[in-house]
This record gives sequence, C-alpha cells and structure tokens, in this order.
Amino acid sequence: SSANCRFSLEKIQKWQPGTGESPEAYWRKHRYEKLLAISKNLKAQAVATAHTASDHLETLILRLAAGSGPRGLLGIRMKRSDGIIRPLLELTRDEITGYAADNEIKYFDDPGNEDLDKPRNLIRRKIMPFLRDLNPEVERGSVRTSSLLSIEDEYISSKAFELLESAGWRQVLPAILDTNTFRQAQQVLVRRCSAALYSCLSDQFRVESKHILQLQRCLAGEMSHCPLPLGYEAKVENDKVFILPPVNSEEMKRTITPNRVIKTEIGSYGIMLEVIPMDHSEEEPFVHESLIIRTRRPGDGYYDRITGRERLLSEHFRMNRIPVCLRDRVPMIVQGDR
Repeated sequence: SSANCRFSLEKIQKWQPGTGESPEAYWRKHRYEKLLAISKNLKAQAVATAHTASDHLETLILRLAAGSGPRGLLGIRMKRSDGIIRPLLELTRDEITGYAADNEIKYFDDPGNEDLDKPRNLIRRKIMPFLRDLNPEVERGSVRTSSLLSIEDEYISSKAFELLESAGWRQVLPAILDTNTFRQAQQVLVRRCSAALYSCLSDQFRVESKHILQLQRCLAGEMSHCPLPLGYEAKVENDKVFILPPVNSEEMKRTITPNRVIKTEIGSYGIMLEVIPMDHSEEEPFVHESLIIRTRRPGDGYYDRITGRERLLSEHFRMNRIPVCLRDRVPMIVQGDR
C-alpha cells in the first residue's frame, strides 16, 4: 500500500562569511525555522527529525574535542524547547538503514557525507568503528548517559533561575542585578546564571567557556565590565550588575510627532513621555517643534518644574545618583539641547 504525503519546498539564502557563525550553524538554524513555519501552516502536531544515537555520539565527540562544558555533554535532546522531537534517537544509523534495506525503502544519502574534510564525517568513518569494537552498544550508551545528566541539568537550571530572580532578574532588559546575591551563592549556580543570561540575549551567539567565566565574574562583582553579544554590556557599579542593551544612534535620530503621550521602543528600551505645556494650561493646544530621540550630549539641560529654573542634565544625574554606567546609554527625547 502507499500513502500520499504533502511536500513543501523552501529555499534558504546562501550563507555569507563574516556573519559570526559557521555555515553548519547557519543552515541548522534556518532549517529549523523553515520546518517550524511549515508545521504552523499545516497545523501539524509535531515536527520530527531523524537524528539517531549515532548522530548523538558524534555530537558528543565533537563537543569534547572543542572543550565543551557540562551542558555540552547533554548532546542531542529527545525534545527541543521549540517542540521539535527526535523519535529515532535511541536507534543507530545502521539499524535504520538496515530496516530500509529489508523493507525495500528508498532513501537519499547526501554525497557530502563522504567528505572527510568535515570533522563529523571523519569521526563517522574513522573513530566510530573503533568505539563499536570497544562496546557494540556505545551509541545507545551515550544517549543513556546524556539522559541521566539531563535530570541533574534541569535541577541546576531551576535553582539558577531562582537565584537570578532573587537578584532582581525579571527577564527584561535593561536589567539591574544584585552582586551580593551571587557572591553568597555556589559557583556552579552562578556559572549557570551566566549561561542563562547569554541564552536570553541571543541564540545566534556561540557561547564559549571564556564568555561564561567573564560574565560569572561580573555577576560576583569581581570584574567591572564584560562585553556581551550583539553590542550588549554588563557593567558593575555600587554592588549592582547592569545588563545594558546597545544604543542604536541611527535608529534614535528619527523624528517623532507626539500628541499628549509618546510611546516608542528603542531596542530593548521602552519610552513613555507625557507632553505637558510649559504654562500648565490644559485648554490651550500644545504647539511643538519636532522632537528627536538620542543619548545625552555635553551641555544638555532641562526645565525643573519644581524649582522653576533651567538645570543641567549632568546636575540632575548627580543629585539623583543615576549610575554612571547608565548616563550615556539612556535614550532621551529632546528639543535642541533641552
């Protein structure tokens, strides 16, 4: 018997060098994006990929060779956070191809799998046979090992998020976290907090152990500054860690036309401004010039409604103890230098 199967063809733009990610990572990310989009259009219950126990062990070897941390030993998950499942993960590649041969099922084998210049193919052809000689069940054994580790990983992750929340993390940026919370915590949890913050910033950034260690030291107040992916920064001031989004000056140069209330977003910053006439009159219409969004400049001033006089913005920052690391990053709505 035969069954009809709906087919979808999606094209992915060619990978370009200089993007900060490998071709493999680029294709993998966009493949999953396309699969999830197709799944949504079809109203499918799940997306299943054909990863095997053999793929899993190859991934573990690659990560070990790269010096991966404990989470790298989790390998390929049975289920991703986006719902993609791997129902064949406990079967080896030889078992699946053997089943296909016994049942006369035709399949396509990517010719690129023969290219020994690719590390995964080299492991598949040269290293895997030796490991099977040591233990015929080595592939399934690697899946069992990662499954056991995943239980401990989930526990550590839950405790790390509790620690982040107690330090002031609300899963929004900018964020201000208390370094004293991290100083008193176990280092394994602080390290996991560091990794979790990276994952909140971007899944496109390839996080290495050195990146996690730098942010870990920032969280504990041992470093004053840590550059983060995509222009973000972590800065320490007065026992606080500030996780600061980038300020896009080009984006902020655009002119906005306000009514009574202006609402806008600049990257991760949300701004709301209520326009109040200088003469306190609610009846007279508000006449304004174009307002610009930018960061502060030397000589910026403002009208202090309490004292009724002009003041320098720098004076306002000092009087209100605005952290130094925030003063040049906060977007403001200005007219001229006011």
